[in-house]
Amino acid sequence: MKYGRRGPTFAAKEKRDAEKQAKTSQEESGAGILHTTHAPEANAKREPDCEETLIASDDTPLWYREWRPEPDVPPRGAVLLVHGYGEHLGRYGRLARQMTQAGFVAGGGDHRGMGKSGGTRAFVRDY
Repeated sequence: MKYGRRGPTFAAKEKRDAEKQAKTSQEESGAGILHTTHAPEANAKREPDCEETLIASDDTPLWYREWRPEPDVPPRGAVLLVHGYGEHLGRYGRLARQMTQAGFVAGGGDHRGMGKSGGTRAFVRDY
């Protein structure tokens, strides 16, 4: 972007205005927007549909959670959620529910030593 004495040049302003107009048109047409097919109270539900403990080869319990779309939502695919260091998958319930509204099964587990999984807390043996 070129800058003149008082900020972006006219061409840059035209480009910004065109992008803004395209975004407004997209929003009005509904393109690219995640539509909710569930009742509002279902959207607030962040609890997983399935929770279980998987046992690793070294007998460490690993906590797994899964969120599934409602039966009336056409299936589109699956999403594996992976949390960050020092977190747990419970923090991603809202995102998981949004994915189920779009027809995706969302699931994942707490890493070893984090969340409800077993193991030494926040310990990483090797990268």
